[in-house]
Amino acid sequence: GWLAGCRVSFCTDNSTVEAAIYKGSSKSEKLHALVVRFLCLQSKYGDLVTVSQVSGKRMIAQGADSL
Repeated sequence: GWLAGCRVSFCTDNSTVEAAIYKGSSKSEKLHALVVRFLCLQSKYGDLVTVSQVSGKRMIAQGADSL
C-alpha cells in the first residue's frame, strides 16, 4: 500500500510496449496481458503512471536495463 497515490515512471526501450499501454490493448496475447495488469495496478492504487520510451543504450548505461 505504500505506492498508493504515487507518481510512477515506467521507462521501456520497447516502443511497441509503450504504444500498447497508451492504446490500452494489443493483438499480442502476452502484451495484452501485460497491459491489463499494468492498468489494473494503476487503477487499484490510484497512481499516476507516466510511460516513456527510452534508448536501450541509455538504459544500459544508467543501469536500469537489468531490472
